[in-house]
Amino acid sequence: MSIEVHLAKVGIGDCILVRMGENARKLNLLIDSGRNEDGYSDTIKYIQDNKENIDYMIASHYDEDHIGGLVQCLNSFTVCNVFGPD
Repeated sequence: MSIEVHLAKVGIGDCILVRMGENARKLNLLIDSGRNEDGYSDTIKYIQDNKENIDYMIASHYDEDHIGGLVQCLNSFTVCNVFGPD
């Protein structure tokens, strides 16, 4: 099984895409999203260009620099599972 980790440039926040699997079926895990204005759109474009969905989305905590762009992600993809802190 192959594993790819992509660290998006989102300023002071985090946006990490982990892709696992082979060929036609990749599993995508998105950890945080950075802020809306930080330009994590390269990560979104990467997933869209490959005609993929987000299988798991994780919000590590509720600071804007970590989850500010999650709504755009939810509007851009099918997101199968969303997890956040209690």
